[in-house]
Amino acid sequence: MAVSLAYGLGTLTFPYATLLYGNSLAAALLVIAFALLVRARLGDTSTEPARLSCIGFLLSFSIVVEYSALLGVVPLLAYAAWFVRPLPRLGWVVLGMVPPGLMLAAYDWAAFGGPLTLSYEYSVFGYRQQAFFGLGLPAWEAMRGITFGAFRGLFFGAPWLLLAIPGGVWWVRRGGARAEMGVCAAVVLLFFWLNSSLADWQGGWGMGPRFLLPAIPFMAIAAAGLGPRSVEAKRPRLRMLGWAASAGAVGYSAFMMLAGTAVKPEVPLTVPEPFSQFLLPLFYTGELAVNTQSIDAGEAVMGQRYAYNLGQTIGLDSLASLLPLLALMAAAGVWLWWTLRPDASSGTAR
Repeated sequence: MAVSLAYGLGTLTFPYATLLYGNSLAAALLVIAFALLVRARLGDTSTEPARLSCIGFLLSFSIVVEYSALLGVVPLLAYAAWFVRPLPRLGWVVLGMVPPGLMLAAYDWAAFGGPLTLSYEYSVFGYRQQAFFGLGLPAWEAMRGITFGAFRGLFFGAPWLLLAIPGGVWWVRRGGARAEMGVCAAVVLLFFWLNSSLADWQGGWGMGPRFLLPAIPFMAIAAAGLGPRSVEAKRPRLRMLGWAASAGAVGYSAFMMLAGTAVKPEVPLTVPEPFSQFLLPLFYTGELAVNTQSIDAGEAVMGQRYAYNLGQTIGLDSLASLLPLLALMAAAGVWLWWTLRPDASSGTAR
């Protein structure tokens, strides 16, 4: 539960879930399909046709939403082929993938003249027409930039995701989840490869590497491996220190994501350090929802703001406009505490 909250509030999933981008939706579709596959593999559910077709639909629709999601679909299909028996039952997964595939083919046919003709073939950026999505050899500058760089570094804004490395190692050492960690590692590495090989690896206006978004839930799953490890640690002080450090990293990440979402997740490319030079200064002075781009560009007025949060619509200004959001979070926190507290009769969580 803690890792789920950290993923939702302490990663780029938060700001990009508020924008009309496909990255967060593709990530959700992939990780839901993965969860259904894992439950089926562990025997919590069966591999009946309806469930397998649902998994196929989710995987296929993730590609409709974001072409690059194909990099996550391939490892998940390989995972399904590893345990689904008898093997012909995989045909139900393929059948579930057909409807979204036909939708995409029909759209491409109508828009671009052929069922297999993708929009990138007509991109004004020539590098998008090379290979798949512009995939090529990774560049050192891009690898540094999308990891620890202040410009678009994933770990600069969400350092707790680094726990995926020791967490993944622990999952493998305890056994029973090695195949799942293999899937997580494959998805993460494939998206890092994609992002670090793109000519526009920075992803345009943004506060982080948005092309990595579909890989983030798989990093969070790996990081969850530290939970059992810290509980089983024989040294109480070391365990408490580990929990405190993790909580601090998550708290820092959640604050950075909240500030970025409240101000404007789309930071201009001309700002070399989005957080220190744009987002945090505006957040501290209470200048929130500063977007000046209208959805209907023809009606836009230069300098006028076209964004607002719920607090601003009811007359609250500055940081006080975040009170409705914080109240919702507090109410959700109380509900979670009530739900997870042990039941008096059974002693297990409700």
